[in-house]
Amino acid sequence: KFDQNKDVKPLSTIGNAFNTLCDLFVRDAASSELKVVERELAESFGSQAGLLAEVVPNLGKLMPSCNLHNTSSSCANSALSIGFLFFELLRVMSSHSRPITIVIDDIQWADASSLMLAGNLASNKSVFFIFCFRDNQVDASGHFTSWLSLVTMLSLVELKLEGLSVDGVNRIVSDALHLI
Repeated sequence: KFDQNKDVKPLSTIGNAFNTLCDLFVRDAASSELKVVERELAESFGSQAGLLAEVVPNLGKLMPSCNLHNTSSSCANSALSIGFLFFELLRVMSSHSRPITIVIDDIQWADASSLMLAGNLASNKSVFFIFCFRDNQVDASGHFTSWLSLVTMLSLVELKLEGLSVDGVNRIVSDALHLI
């Protein structure tokens, strides 16, 4: 979840989501499967695994025998590199797990780097993404509006939910408290 007034490091919210994903994967996977995943990630990441580990520290749980502290990057474009690494992490994990769904709430408050990464990751057909935003909190000239027009090129389904009425809120509260 992105927050409007929270001053965060770029990609940190997406990194937190992937930290949780790594934890869940490690919890549910057999040790033999974890070894296969570690090998595949090491082959895919090469010497760049440390770059992703800066944003997703729990990557170390998937790659315990790899040195993830070497973060010197010889890449000309680290944004492209980090995008590739996130994509590869998703590819490998989704090929060894149950279906993965990633929900990103209040994406209208995301930084430009996170928006670019989220859009690129959404092209991964093996993962189901849900991007939530409040259209009444979107700056028409901001970077989110530009991003939104770009991601419509992907095969996205838009669901518009209206706000709750007072009566609707009363019914939810009554149901929760078993008053009716």
